[in-house]
Amino acid sequence: MLNLRTEFSSEVELLAKIDHRNLVKLLGYIDKGNERILITEFVPNGTLREHLDGLRGKILDFNQRLEIAIDVAHGLTYLHLYA
Repeated sequence: MLNLRTEFSSEVELLAKIDHRNLVKLLGYIDKGNERILITEFVPNGTLREHLDGLRGKILDFNQRLEIAIDVAHGLTYLHLYA
């Protein structure tokens, strides 16, 4: 349990320092008992899942999905190489 809490704290410290246009900002966290919650900035246009499922209007076409996939890849690359 202690290792999990230490790992969570380390991840939170790292995420707090990250600033990338394709990643939401970490604003804070809660670590109490068995609860570990990340608090991120609010994104008003909905979640990626809502857009992919067409719950936020029209269903995304292939080019829009490809652009999203590229942006996600850039965010993940940033996390793995620079964070």
